[in-house]
Amino acid sequence: MGKRVRAASERPVATATGGARDGGRAHHVGSVPAVPRDPFSCRRAVRFGGAILTAVALSLAWLHAAACARGDEARRTARSEQATEAIVEAGSSLPADDPRRGARIDLVLDVARELGLYYMMCMDTHQDFRERGWQRNPFNARNGGPCQTPGDWFTDETARTLYKKRLRYTVARWGYSPHVLCWEFGNEFEGWADSPDEIKLPWHREMSDYLRAIDPFGHLISTSFWSKTGPEEFWELPSIDIVQTHCYTNDDENVAEPVRRYCLHQWERFAKPHVFGEFGIRSHSTTADKDPEGWAIHNSLWAGLFSFAAGGPMPWWHESYLDKLDLYFHFTSLARFAEDLPLGTARWEPLETTPPEFVDKDREPEVRDAVVPPASTWGKPEHNEFVLRADGTLADDRLPHQLLHGGGHRDLKNPPTFVVDFPQPGKFIIHVGPVSNSGLLRVWVDDEQALERELPCAEGLGKSSVWREQWNLWETTYDEDVAVDVPAGRHRIRVENFGNDWVRVTRYVFTGCKVLDRPNVLVCGMKTEGLAVLWLQNRDSSWYNHAHGNVRRVEPFTLSLTSLPDGPCRIEWWKTWRAAPDRVEPVEVRQGRLTLTIPGVESDVALKIRREP
Repeated sequence: MGKRVRAASERPVATATGGARDGGRAHHVGSVPAVPRDPFSCRRAVRFGGAILTAVALSLAWLHAAACARGDEARRTARSEQATEAIVEAGSSLPADDPRRGARIDLVLDVARELGLYYMMCMDTHQDFRERGWQRNPFNARNGGPCQTPGDWFTDETARTLYKKRLRYTVARWGYSPHVLCWEFGNEFEGWADSPDEIKLPWHREMSDYLRAIDPFGHLISTSFWSKTGPEEFWELPSIDIVQTHCYTNDDENVAEPVRRYCLHQWERFAKPHVFGEFGIRSHSTTADKDPEGWAIHNSLWAGLFSFAAGGPMPWWHESYLDKLDLYFHFTSLARFAEDLPLGTARWEPLETTPPEFVDKDREPEVRDAVVPPASTWGKPEHNEFVLRADGTLADDRLPHQLLHGGGHRDLKNPPTFVVDFPQPGKFIIHVGPVSNSGLLRVWVDDEQALERELPCAEGLGKSSVWREQWNLWETTYDEDVAVDVPAGRHRIRVENFGNDWVRVTRYVFTGCKVLDRPNVLVCGMKTEGLAVLWLQNRDSSWYNHAHGNVRRVEPFTLSLTSLPDGPCRIEWWKTWRAAPDRVEPVEVRQGRLTLTIPGVESDVALKIRREP
């Protein structure tokens, strides 16, 4: 998204535990040994000179409201662009920046020290390297800089030399502070215009190695991308310490599931801490009117904590949402649950469980519509065939993309085909959102064309239309369903757009194709020596369903935890909305198995299972 510093706080919205050691030796912030190269190691936190911080945090373009009580100037001026853009051009021919901007970062770090805040210091953002931002960028040759294009910023020798001077200045001025959680080179590097990865990757290698060499305090180093989990070759660089994810779901589905999927993806592939640096249910639309209670915040935070992230996903919309509706209690709740967990000092691994089973064995399976929320990702889809399973999920965790590209981006076309079993005659429904420069949808069922629908774009069409000046075209939002009748049986359904540009599909629906013969719960668990934690979420408990009063309770079910050491244990049952212990239950693990009876789930429940001495 936009320009920001990211803040994690010990009080009241984060958890910190002291006395972290590895082999009896404390680590300074960012020291490489603090990130063990072990698939089951303590990648759950970041070390600060012997202490551990597991971030339950916000992604801010502005300073946290709590800090503003100490200085309104800080709130107004904490943006990274204002604070660090071009102020370190010592010895260059570029114009000197306003020194007050650097002073504002001084103030931010003073407030951070007082309030226990830690900042990811983001140095640049894509908005300054494209369109109007590039026009005023001091590196632009039109403004006296060395670069004819944004891509030159990565390759031009003078630009790279100036950037290294900037890094030296940044470290010299602010490297003293342990409240700099890490240096972040930039916000969402896909946004740098005319800059392929072939030039960005060598730049990241050079600059991360250089920054590592000149920072005597050993701060951690990171970068970020808007393409969810980002390109893996960047995270593999030895001097990039923190892996990130940015995700705006842009759909109406349960956010806990993609959050868990992305967290596990990063955890399984990289022996580095994973920070979920930005999160939201909409990237270019309002949130306060859609989720005023913050169910998406709640679900994303708890899913992240139980999925090996170094803290919960950081929501983006602060002033217009979090602060406006006073939703900080969600962060406090998670911190309260986690404060006695050894998240950064113990080795955690997945908690093995059996599939949940209803207590009522005679219960009839429930038939629902299967809803597939496509991924809001730019680029050519990796897959074009998607098999819908009987429980309504897609095989192999594949997801189609929201954008069905047309003639404007033929190189990005890879239209989806769905393989589906319809238990009875039903409908295949495409929910069409925005359309760029006119679309033409065609649908085939078993190679026979079943639908052709024109989606023209112009003023006065659809629900709304907007003229996109930068691309000289109309974009029309339809927000309507396009449906095709499908007979009973197994079918292949193909969808393709033959229009001028893209069509955004926000969901695919297969009526009557989701058969639930097990409890509809998301099971997230982790374990370490003497302790296991478990989060059980009713998959219907999404922000959208809460907003529309459509959350169906999960009836009582059983679930067995396996591969646990035998002996007596104590279960703490927690209510999660305001994070308070509900009850304590003594239990016994026998033959490595502990069977739990869950008395129904309205939204979600969390458990701590501790081995008794």
